[in-house]
Amino acid sequence: MELGNLEEAKERRPYGWLSPEYNRSRRVELDRRHLEKNRVVANVHDAAELEAFKMLRTQVLQAAAGRNCRTIVVTSPRRGEGKTLITVNLALTFAREFSQTVLLVDGDLKEQQVHKLLGYTSTRGLGEFLSGNAEFEDLIVWPGVEKLTVVSGGKSRKDSAELMNSPLMQSLVIDLKNRYPDRCILFDAPPVLDTADVPSFAPLVDGIVLVMEAGRTSKKDIAAALKLLPAEKILGLVINRYPCG
Repeated sequence: MELGNLEEAKERRPYGWLSPEYNRSRRVELDRRHLEKNRVVANVHDAAELEAFKMLRTQVLQAAAGRNCRTIVVTSPRRGEGKTLITVNLALTFAREFSQTVLLVDGDLKEQQVHKLLGYTSTRGLGEFLSGNAEFEDLIVWPGVEKLTVVSGGKSRKDSAELMNSPLMQSLVIDLKNRYPDRCILFDAPPVLDTADVPSFAPLVDGIVLVMEAGRTSKKDIAAALKLLPAEKILGLVINRYPCG
């Protein structure tokens, strides 16, 4: 994957974390104006929303403590509730921590949006790997953010639920989790109630974060989504677009 020889890498651990080598990853340039337009603000040091995402990071890490929880799905009951934006900002915030590197994987095979939010083009993603048309290492992108790599892009898949519950996906999650002990893997997953993907995929990961939109997501949908997810893996619920003041 993106890390090189571990012995050499030990010399690149000045702050207690393993600094990745990105020679295998495709490098893309992020445009700050595009990021701010799309409210991707967690890598902007003076963004007003940064503290909120730092607090969310702390709460997720606390909820995950003691569980060996390194593979985390972020999902929502329905589409349009902000789960992709939360996932991207959370990944950027995680990357600011010295304690781990972060791999952000777009697991919404019907509507991949992570690369669009970040502002780069991509024609291949997780679906291409799961269908046998690409090597996973060849899908990894480095967006120029230290300790963050991304997999996103590819065509919409009608067989997304089958792919997300396939033996290849199971082995990938295990490999990603065990290969590097100081890496957190965040999956942007499709909505729980709009596809069969998450109920199939949820048993494979360590933790789940459920995003809902203030004033939009109904209690009925929240209850229905939680009923389809393994309760012991729920790390917390995030209210998006909650009015301040």
